[in-house]
Amino acid sequence: MTVEKALDQIVLIDPRYEWRRVGNAIALRPRESWLDSENILSQSVKSFTLVNQTFAGALGAVFRVIEHDERNRSSSDNTPPEITSGNDDKARRISIRLDHTTLLEVLSTIAATHERLLWQVSYCRPSPKPAFAIVRFETFDNSGGLEGHSAIGQSRADREGCY
Repeated sequence: MTVEKALDQIVLIDPRYEWRRVGNAIALRPRESWLDSENILSQSVKSFTLVNQTFAGALGAVFRVIEHDERNRSSSDNTPPEITSGNDDKARRISIRLDHTTLLEVLSTIAATHERLLWQVSYCRPSPKPAFAIVRFETFDNSGGLEGHSAIGQSRADREGCY
């Protein structure tokens, strides 16, 4: 069975989800999120560049993009993300340059360029706002994982129970 046929079976079983190719990667998301222009993954990215970075450096760059967008939308104070790391795969470095793209394409290009990496976005609250975003990278062989939590515009009380 091909990957595509397996994904077709998954969405047949649970039609709340839809998969699409994004560049050289595959993204499986809730069906309605593909059309939601306010979704964090639809966030417009003017320019994104990585030069000889591990996925830890890539995750930091992704959060700089998220924070920059939120600063432009809000005048509230912004707290930098808390980044925790496990065993980084320091041997695998990537370089990419993207212009006029989306956060979805940035994450998918990072994973495809790395070749042994998956990404996941989840939220620590029911509302899928960038302020509650958790972005995770994981290597296919589980030798490295890294997670970043957005704390944009959140008070300490708002962050309680999130991280």
